[in-house]
Amino acid sequence: MGFILKAISFCSGWLAVLIEGLCLMAGLYVLCDLAEEFASYAGKTLKVSLYTICILHLLLMIDGSLPFMNILFGIVAHVALVPLLQTFPYFEPISLKSFGALGVTLLNHFLWFRYFVGKNNDTSYYDHSYQVDVRREMMSSTRSIVGFFLLFIWMAPMGFFVSMTDLDDALPGGAGMGAQFESKRRKGFFKGLVDFVMRRDPQQQQQQQQRNNSVYY
Repeated sequence: MGFILKAISFCSGWLAVLIEGLCLMAGLYVLCDLAEEFASYAGKTLKVSLYTICILHLLLMIDGSLPFMNILFGIVAHVALVPLLQTFPYFEPISLKSFGALGVTLLNHFLWFRYFVGKNNDTSYYDHSYQVDVRREMMSSTRSIVGFFLLFIWMAPMGFFVSMTDLDDALPGGAGMGAQFESKRRKGFFKGLVDFVMRRDPQQQQQQQQRNNSVYY
């Protein structure tokens, strides 16, 4: 009874998830293109975002509706991203600051995931008893949890991920930080990863772009 409806709902639900994932990938790819063209503005935007998110963490700390240690570690996780701005948009994948930023970001995600989703019924885990009610209220709405994770956990690291370029893709240039690296054809790490998965040849992309330009002009 109702098997056909359940099967259709199941398939359409997963199809919707797939479409949402493709839309997200396309959006990140466009953001990566914009970050390539406007690297200076991208760096300033990331810097302001880090400061803003840290201030929001402090407001949550004052509010007292979430565990103090989780909020404190969230601030530490975002402060760990600041050293990456020193050589933005370039970064060294094999370096202490890269591994440190990745490590604290993953741990921050785990701590908040354990807080919201984990089966923790011990009220001693919370700083105040009303934090249990706050957690239950947010757990009743998936959008609330996704919104929290998007703003406080994912946004800043994802911004670095789509806009930064591997240092190996740059050539040594003149003196000074601004001229320290001169890119042959700078490509974001995320964009390069997508092109590799899609087997997109940069030379073919350039030829296609020239053909597209010839159509408009």
